[in-house]
Amino acid sequence: MTDLNSVNLGGRITKDAVLEKTKENLSLVRVSMAVNRSTKKKDSEEYFDKPVFVDFTIFGNYAESMFKYFTKGTYITVQGHLDMDSWTSTDGTKNTRLKVVPDVGGINPWVERKPKPQEAASVPEESFSDTPEPESYPDEQNQNAIF
Repeated sequence: MTDLNSVNLGGRITKDAVLEKTKENLSLVRVSMAVNRSTKKKDSEEYFDKPVFVDFTIFGNYAESMFKYFTKGTYITVQGHLDMDSWTSTDGTKNTRLKVVPDVGGINPWVERKPKPQEAASVPEESFSDTPEPESYPDEQNQNAIF
């Protein structure tokens, strides 16, 4: 019997992705995203966002084709599963880390990147609607792509 091991996340990328190569010349991109959870304040009707930061890695051709779209503030969704890494440090300490392994993902082009406060103050609101749409989005080019 197989147990349920499924993760569904939606959040914003926290820093621009960088394309790297392994020793075997395999492309990889490390992505960090912030997923907010709204929590109600004690003794109040107000809510506040509590961010959870999740890191994951994408390998191969998908990494090469998608890293340019992984910019800070971009809203992405990830479906994947959990896996456990374990290793022994040079001092003999045993370590473990729970990680998210992405299976499917996407960039949501309909969720705008939140402008930085100084950008919002200096750019008139109408200019956001004048931004031209790209001819196609990455997920439209390959329906089976991880992103």
